[in-house]
Amino acid sequence: MVESAAAIVSASSRLPRADYSLAELVTGEDRYYSMTDTRSGRAVTYRLRLWQNQPTELGVEITNVDAIKQWGITLYAPGGLHTLYFLKKQSPDIWAYYSITRVLPNSFLAEGHDKSYINRAVALYRYIVGLQTDAEPPSAR
Repeated sequence: MVESAAAIVSASSRLPRADYSLAELVTGEDRYYSMTDTRSGRAVTYRLRLWQNQPTELGVEITNVDAIKQWGITLYAPGGLHTLYFLKKQSPDIWAYYSITRVLPNSFLAEGHDKSYINRAVALYRYIVGLQTDAEPPSAR
């Protein structure tokens, strides 16, 4: 879970800035943000790029810029977590959503978490469709 997140000036400067405007995002240029999650407790820089921007389709790419470390061990090298998000308008009130994530562990400590990825995907789905995210037991145990 995300503890904190903020748009930042650039990959080399972690100075926080105001959220990106729509005009800034639609240029297709790289944008950066810093996020601290509950697993590592450390801020990690991510690159965000809007690479498809049509009135009926949207494509977003996110990848880690910083190495993700735990106990001084690099679990994921830069680029080790890479996600593509796709939204496509199906009708005036309905959008289809799908995403794909590539995970390249850098350490055996980062391997074998398939159930965690399944549970996160199901929780995201439940959130998007308006279901209580913790109403049922985890999908994968």
